[in-house]
Amino acid sequence: MDDYQNTPSTICEVLALDEAREAALLKTGAAALDEFIPHAERIGTVTTDSEFIASKYVDCRLFFRHSDGFLRKELR
Repeated sequence: MDDYQNTPSTICEVLALDEAREAALLKTGAAALDEFIPHAERIGTVTTDSEFIASKYVDCRLFFRHSDGFLRKELR
């Protein structure tokens, strides 16, 4: 297990659109997430800094909401 400690691993990239670009895409009829991604800018990454430890809490109780319209509808 020591081989994995303190070895950063990228979990995912974080992408963003500014409001003007999002508005322009919405005017073209874009609605699905895959229509926005090619126009997004990479603003960071989510990485680990230690070994992965499985947890029943994460498996059974921690959930992330994923939907195409979540950010547009709920974070404004």
